[in-house]
Amino acid sequence: MSTLTQLPKAWATLQARAALAGLAVFRTDPSDGPVRLFVQHGGVMHELRSIDDLEALAAHVAQQAG
Repeated sequence: MSTLTQLPKAWATLQARAALAGLAVFRTDPSDGPVRLFVQHGGVMHELRSIDDLEALAAHVAQQAG
């Protein structure tokens, strides 16, 4: 996730891709320490360990919807 702390455009793109799958994605401020990633789906907030986990979840949700 260090790449996303340095590239606001990459983070915005990731948020947009997740939104298309019906997910709301949030992260902690990099100036507060290690970045933590959260996703909201179906009214429930989950913490994810990696960007790969987020991409897998978005693919899974999109597959279920389609």
